[in-house]
This record gives sequence, C-alpha cells and structure tokens, in this order.
Amino acid sequence: MKQKFLICHLGALGDFIFTWPVIKSLRNFYSDTHFVGLGKPAYMNLAVKFGLLDSYLDVEGPRMFEFFMGHNFPEGFEPPAGAILWMVDCEKSIALIQKNASLPVVSIPPFPEMTVHVTSYYFFVLRKFFPLEIFDPYSFEIKLNTHKENLALVHPGSGSIRKNFTPEFYQRLVEKLKRRGFPKVGILLGPIELEQGLQQFFRNEWMVSPTSVCELAELLSTASLFVGNDSGVSHLAGAMGTPTIAFYKCTDPKIWGATGPRVINLVTENETVAFRKIEEIFESNDFLKA
Repeated sequence: MKQKFLICHLGALGDFIFTWPVIKSLRNFYSDTHFVGLGKPAYMNLAVKFGLLDSYLDVEGPRMFEFFMGHNFPEGFEPPAGAILWMVDCEKSIALIQKNASLPVVSIPPFPEMTVHVTSYYFFVLRKFFPLEIFDPYSFEIKLNTHKENLALVHPGSGSIRKNFTPEFYQRLVEKLKRRGFPKVGILLGPIELEQGLQQFFRNEWMVSPTSVCELAELLSTASLFVGNDSGVSHLAGAMGTPTIAFYKCTDPKIWGATGPRVINLVTENETVAFRKIEEIFESNDFLKA
C-alpha cells in the first residue's frame, strides 16, 4: 500500500493555487506516494482533476473537529507519512500526525515574511525539509485543453470591492475587445458578483456563471484571453496558460501576482491609466500572438 502525504489548505482558491508548484514538485520527488488533500471540496476536487492530488477529505466532514483538536484521524483515514499544513495554531494536529510520521510534518504561515512572491516563499520554507525542485511561478502551468476558441472572458469582480473598477470600465473593455476581433466576449459572474447585482450592468452581453470550479476551469482553458482583477479566477486562468491580464489596484503583485507563462499584472488605481495600458498591450500584438 502506498504511503500517504497530507496537504491541508483551508483558504480561498487563489491562495490554494499559489501552493500548486510546491505540490507538483513534491509529487515529482515522492512519485510513489498517495497525496491526500484536506480543504474545501470544490478546490480539492479541482486539484484532483489536475493530477495534483489523488483524493481529498472535506474539511467539514465527520470527525474533522477531532483531527483539528489532535484527538484522532477521521474514520477510515490511514495516518499520513508526512504533511504540509497551510494553517496557523495547528500544533495539536501536527502532534497527532507526527506520532506515525516518517517524513517531515510542516506548518506554513499563510502570509510571507519577506517581499517575494508567495510561491517562492513557500519553496524557501519547504526546501529546509524536502529536496524540492524549484518551479519558477511565472513559468508553471497546468494544461487542460489545447483547443482555443476566439473567445475573451472578462471577470469584473473579486472577493473585495476595493480590487475592482467600476462596471462602466468593464463595459468599455467589452466593447474594446469586440472591436479588437473577439466575436465572443463573456462576462464571468460568480456568486459574489451576482450577490452584488453586477448582472444588471451587462444585460446586453453574454453572461456566464459556471456551476463549479471545474466547469470554470474548462471554460478558461478554451479562452484566447482572460481579463480580470486580483482574484482566484485570474490566478486559475494564469496557471492554466490562458493569456491573462490582471488588474492590481490595492495589492502587490510582487507578492500576490497571478502567475503563468502568459500573464501580465497591471498595477494601477486609475481606470484611465488601466485602459491606456490595455491599449498598449493590444497595440504591441506580441501578447496575443505568442
């Protein structure tokens, strides 16, 4: 029976994506190991789809409280040989895992302690415990679909209103994309955007609301361009190799930037400047033709 390695991450999609290069590197080294995720099912299921994990446990599942209190593992779950926990205050869980562990059991604080990209920070921490091959965050990608449509996707929201421009900005952006030769431009609206009522600003446009993260990934994989804010959707698009332009109004892309081989992170709080920079990208032609 293969030994198990536990990956515990309870955070948001974008934060989880930052861990993917590390998990991939671990999988390459421990090639005969079964990797189990512990976290939100939607995100864990996506990692299984991408081959980063072999299985997962629902963080809200039975007896999870006992695990986090350090009392016992969930029923039927064999104690892992090692683990990485992107958690704080998890000493009790670590102590429980270490009772049977033959590999390191490591807890990583969720925020970096230095001004480097968060993924690079994870490698910096974990190479002290594991012989990891370091992946450049900006060259790391996971392919899902090689067939691309002449389709552009715009995501006008994020988890924080502070990261977003006005709906009118995205309306102008949609018109610009159509004039630039994208016959099909989709407005991505997730639960947060629908709750905020953003759909009322795009009634004459094609609006799409994927029913799952896996469905979202499938859609992003077929797009020739994605434009959005500092959000999990932008991070997912970039990690999948989709040409991605992400706006950064109030967060630092040096630490939290979307990554991937075809990502441009635009730093600006001003909508006029942001639109001018988009124009410059389109005029160069190199980005969309690469």
